[in-house]
Amino acid sequence: MKKHHMTQYRKQAEAAKSQNGFTLVEILITMVISSFILAAAFTIFANYTRTNTIQTVSTDIQQDIRAGISFMEQDIRNAGLNPRELTSGVGFTAASSTAFTFTSDNDFNGLVAVDDLSTAGVDETVTSPDEQITYTYNAVSRTLTRTNLAGNQNILGNISALVFTYFDNNNGQIAGNPIPAASLENIRSVNISITLSEAAGKYGTISRTIQTRVYCRNLNL
Repeated sequence: MKKHHMTQYRKQAEAAKSQNGFTLVEILITMVISSFILAAAFTIFANYTRTNTIQTVSTDIQQDIRAGISFMEQDIRNAGLNPRELTSGVGFTAASSTAFTFTSDNDFNGLVAVDDLSTAGVDETVTSPDEQITYTYNAVSRTLTRTNLAGNQNILGNISALVFTYFDNNNGQIAGNPIPAASLENIRSVNISITLSEAAGKYGTISRTIQTRVYCRNLNL
């Protein structure tokens, strides 16, 4: 009978213990484990946010550079367009590591740019403004500007570095900065290297560089 009472008491004690919930040690262990899980989750989220931000800014930068280069490519390929085979007045008129200017006979009338008004009474500032184009990199404002006979247009901003280099028909780099006047007629291609930098919030500044070589198809004729 006594043994029966002891067994029943033990069962009641165990039932009471289970009804009282977790012990303090169990709660502390659960809190520690939870804190590790939360810390790991926060680290994963922070890394994802950082990676996503950097990739987004990097993609935007590269798209901006490619858009600017695409704009220049179209112009450079048409540099020196000379359907009337003029002996002078078409081609590169100035070139340096940060700027270049060229002229073309875009309307096929045998006259070039600002000469037209005095020569034939035609003001090509209005009719053919792209017969003279200048690209200029300003390191102070960090901008690339396109200038034709009608005015200026900002092509790119946030530029950290920009370098133009020039090559002859044998792919040899033409020396000089600026390129000497006697060597301007030898330009057959332009290498463009652009570095853009943009802020990525608390992740600092992101910079990307793209380089490409553009051939002057009209000057190779």
